[in-house]
Amino acid sequence: MQIIIFRTLQLPAPDIFDNSAIVMHFWHCHPSFHGRPRYDWVVLSNAQIGTRPANISDFSIAQICLLFQYFHGDDIHHLAYIQHFKMLNVCNAETGMHVLERTELYEVVPITNIVRNVHLIPYFETVSSACDALKAKRDEYSFPKYLLNHFGDTDSSVYFH
Repeated sequence: MQIIIFRTLQLPAPDIFDNSAIVMHFWHCHPSFHGRPRYDWVVLSNAQIGTRPANISDFSIAQICLLFQYFHGDDIHHLAYIQHFKMLNVCNAETGMHVLERTELYEVVPITNIVRNVHLIPYFETVSSACDALKAKRDEYSFPKYLLNHFGDTDSSVYFH
């Protein structure tokens, strides 16, 4: 048994939205990526949905905590240790973005379950939230709630709105 840990992983994968295309995915889980931490947020296919995903409720959102390969005999498994987010049944009134809440649920999943990267924005619930976060020296990965930015790219706009 051997385990290799990655800070950045690059893998070709079928495009979930275009079966004839292959896309190159880059995932980061790095405590000092160009001098700052970077832990990508990703969309996972929901194994309980039997048909092709149609909207955001057909996916799970998670943050990558660790990327690694696990060698077992002749098999190599590309895995990710992730922290799940829960989709709340509310959208931000100003932006129309979905509100997500960090959970205490962690899981190891095959890299093949990751559909794509997604952009989350820390959710400031009160007027003083941003100032309080700066005073507490919190980084963008330490907030309890986030907004799912569906304005980031075309796929996000279509599937995660």
